[in-house]
Amino acid sequence: MNKKEKKELYISSFFMVIFIILGLIAVHFGFKIHNKIKTLRKYGIKTHGTIIRYERHRGNKPNETFVLPVVLFYTNSGEKIIFEGHINNSSFLKNICKTGEEVEVIYNPNAPKDAMINSFAEIWFFPLLLWVIGFGFIVVPPFTIWKYYHEK
Repeated sequence: MNKKEKKELYISSFFMVIFIILGLIAVHFGFKIHNKIKTLRKYGIKTHGTIIRYERHRGNKPNETFVLPVVLFYTNSGEKIIFEGHINNSSFLKNICKTGEEVEVIYNPNAPKDAMINSFAEIWFFPLLLWVIGFGFIVVPPFTIWKYYHEK
């Protein structure tokens, strides 16, 4: 291995380590979100709520908007709670839920505003997204470097 190849290997290894660290961080946060949701599902109270409207939020990019469902439900003690869902309804989930539709809600009995719609998308979207991204960041760079130097 000549001097230029060694330098390339050091640089690519440096970036590989950065990507692996970012991947581990993504996987870690995926598990944190999953554990929070798991705890809410285990100890939370299930009830029914109604989607009362959709709120538009601006994203970071020009012309980027997010449309989140706003849900109304009542706790077992009769307290009225309004919260926003977490999944953007303007993309691939468009028209899954309509205004006025009843949805199942899980809420924390000690902090009722800590609530979520009990749906597959709300429960799994963010943890799965972080796990896939993290796994890609952990596996792809070492494999790419190995393949590059193995073929030389």
